[in-house]
Amino acid sequence: MWSSKETGTKPDIAKEGVKHAGIYIAKFAYGTTKHEEEFTIEKLPITDSGVTIDRIPDKEFKNKDFDNTDFNEKEVVVRYNDVQLDANVDYTWYTQGQKNVTDTATLTIQGGRNFSGTRDVSFRITARAMTDENTEIILKSGSTTWKVDKDGNYITEYDGNQHIPDSAIEKASVKISETESLDVDGINFDMKCSAETEESKYVDAGTITVTITGKTKNFTGECKKTFI
Repeated sequence: MWSSKETGTKPDIAKEGVKHAGIYIAKFAYGTTKHEEEFTIEKLPITDSGVTIDRIPDKEFKNKDFDNTDFNEKEVVVRYNDVQLDANVDYTWYTQGQKNVTDTATLTIQGGRNFSGTRDVSFRITARAMTDENTEIILKSGSTTWKVDKDGNYITEYDGNQHIPDSAIEKASVKISETESLDVDGINFDMKCSAETEESKYVDAGTITVTITGKTKNFTGECKKTFI
């Protein structure tokens, strides 16, 4: 006859037999003679060579630290001798303090029911692609004339590119998630414009294209918006 002691998670011997880690008692009886012998099934280190972890999928930059809720059971798959283990039972996972684009972000696997210790695996945080769909540029209403000096010259500090003055832009932002956008503030992005003809210096009527590009490795590509 078998029984078990309470060890955090009590093995269900009737259903599972002597299978999971824990402290067990073997009870022997012969006539009026009875004997009990206690034994332990130790947890296996999660670092054992028989434990394998499927590749963790890439995550796109979101301007916030990643945590355990950014991953699900289908994305964090652990196996022992090629048999898939039970997520949130045999293991859990966590990560912290990782936000920017990198090829070596760390996800830590924590042993559970039958496994002990921790094991680190890597995943990639990839750059967020800038597109016309996720980038918003709103011009201020009112005058369509760009800011110029008394001689009709476009006012800007020359740095190799012509720039739209701040007074012409009501809002410029890049969508990071369904609920969050990041303002174009000169830290994460560059913003410049080009006129249909350079001679117009953005004073005459015509087509002006505003281009936003990422200044950091967290963004890739560019967005162009055209205004008339």
